[in-house]
Amino acid sequence: MAKCPVCDEEILIDGEEDEIEIGEDIDCPGCLALLFVSSVKPLEFSEQLEDENDFEHPGDYDDDDDFDWNDDYEGDED
Repeated sequence: MAKCPVCDEEILIDGEEDEIEIGEDIDCPGCLALLFVSSVKPLEFSEQLEDENDFEHPGDYDDDDDFDWNDDYEGDED
């Protein structure tokens, strides 16, 4: 059983805890904070920041990768 990192409320998961994946969104039933699964074994939650530009799920990208948005652009060139 995991607790909310904001209010320490116990969070019950519908269904099997084995089906939960890292990055899933969860609302705390106590304080209504928007959380995400940060670990599955043990089950732990982290708070999402309100500004989605400041928030990144673990594993969204690898810091070692040099990603260039222009590499994938296939638009018309003038």
